[in-house]
Amino acid sequence: MDASEFEFTQDYVETEFCKICRGCILVYDSILASPCKLPNNENLIRDEFIRYLKNTKYRKQYLKLDKFFFDKELPEGSGRADIRVLAPNHLDDDNAYYIIECKRINSVNTTGVAGLNAEYVKNGICRFVTGQYSSYNGYCGMMGFVVDKMDIHQNTCGNVNTLLYQDMTNDKGENVSANPLMALTNVIIDNQFEFSYVSKHKQNDKNGEITMYHLMFDFSKIVT
Repeated sequence: MDASEFEFTQDYVETEFCKICRGCILVYDSILASPCKLPNNENLIRDEFIRYLKNTKYRKQYLKLDKFFFDKELPEGSGRADIRVLAPNHLDDDNAYYIIECKRINSVNTTGVAGLNAEYVKNGICRFVTGQYSSYNGYCGMMGFVVDKMDIHQNTCGNVNTLLYQDMTNDKGENVSANPLMALTNVIIDNQFEFSYVSKHKQNDKNGEITMYHLMFDFSKIVT
């Protein structure tokens, strides 16, 4: 599917979390510009992001996120969150942090309940919907590490969105649902990056909804 078929919107809510997303996009650009090769491993790709995000000088000079603090593999609910971002007011509010979950994306079994797209939904998105991972001020995020060459828009707005409406079983054997109020929809957070999306979900046993930003990073050319 040609990217020109998508109608990109320049309108998005200017939130604190959007600033974090733009910072992650700049880190992605830095990784691609470096000579590094990455292993086909979710945690090690995540660690490359953390290496930049925890560099105070880089974070202040390039990302303008010097008032935020980034950690990895922190206990969250009954699991461990990939990335925790402490907000500037975290000293005044113990709940002032955002969670970003990371998942690999490949071209295998893209609409099956056992593929990585399904993992992105049932063990990623659904962790926020069930409340296992928190959503500060109703915002949270996902990063997809695309390790195969593919049409990212078609995979996201087609395959992932199809799975979004299916009930599935997570890694704990629990039946989970993404409770979508709005499927993943392309939204421009940074004018130099086109693979960003937003979705909305109803949280289990709650009247409120969460807004989830999704960044699909294409690492297919540098993954070994």
